[in-house]
Amino acid sequence: MNPSPSPESGNSEKPKRINPWISIWLQPRATLLYAWQYLLEEYIHRIYMLLGLAVMLAARLPDWYAVAPHPIGVLVQLLLFGPIGGVVAGYLFAALLRMVGKWMGKVVPSAHAKCMVAWSDLPFMAFWAVFVISFLLLDRVQGPIYQDKIWLFKDVIGWLPLLIASPFYVWGVIIRLRSIMVLLGLSTGKAVLAWAITTILTYLPASTMIYVYLILYYVTSSGAGPS
Repeated sequence: MNPSPSPESGNSEKPKRINPWISIWLQPRATLLYAWQYLLEEYIHRIYMLLGLAVMLAARLPDWYAVAPHPIGVLVQLLLFGPIGGVVAGYLFAALLRMVGKWMGKVVPSAHAKCMVAWSDLPFMAFWAVFVISFLLLDRVQGPIYQDKIWLFKDVIGWLPLLIASPFYVWGVIIRLRSIMVLLGLSTGKAVLAWAITTILTYLPASTMIYVYLILYYVTSSGAGPS
């Protein structure tokens, strides 16, 4: 099995200086080539942590608006579980993607895989952020109707946060696939296969984290207690 060339050596031209926060949306190849040369290990953990925080907010806000949460539970979930979960998930996906790539005869450095995962996470971060913002705006309408109850997915308006944010998720999947093609040098079909296998493998150990989270949720979501 011959290892694939390192991602940065797969392209002879010198990457142009660009803003990866913007260019990743339409130019994933140019963005990754630039990031691998100039920002290989910069921003990775911050992006992972921000994504974990966005996911935690999206998962918990509907509950918090329906039932007053315990303050300690909010702090633990937002400041600890969310960011740490984001870092663990990012590292895990990158490691498993490298493993799957090795099965396909493609060997890439760990730093390049983690960098690729981080920057291609930006559309998913936008998805969760738009979901949260849409929920907060629509709660002004739905809150008085479903008092002390979770209104998300209960009626047509309850589905709007997901529908409004969904284009960002779809585009995120496209960007992820194109990024995997750049990282591993795969065709579209093989990139889809690598992404599918990696996603499935990621959710197996992630289920343990979900169980821990559910235990934490039931322990800390009983409310602030009687006044």
